[in-house]
Amino acid sequence: NGPLTVRAATADGYDRTSGSSNTLTTTKSKEEAFGISYKIDALTLTAVHASEKNDGATKTDEQWYGASYTMGAASVRLSNSVVDNEGFTANQEEEHTEISVVLSF
Repeated sequence: NGPLTVRAATADGYDRTSGSSNTLTTTKSKEEAFGISYKIDALTLTAVHASEKNDGATKTDEQWYGASYTMGAASVRLSNSVVDNEGFTANQEEEHTEISVVLSF
């Protein structure tokens, strides 16, 4: 069993404009994230929290949880993510759940 893995990251930068121009704006952003994972035999459990704050904008928070079970060359995976204030829009929530089977040859 184990190991327990903990990671954290932070970044300061500028936002990109939406659309095809993809140019940098003058809006500063700050991102913070941390995650933890633990492996128990063939089962891996993971949790991640990330947040982003722009100058004068609503803070966006994301929580992601995942589990995977590996049997030889096959893996069964489950993940769920929830984003609060998606796109820096107050009270805009997005949730996504995914179940997948991966086969390696």
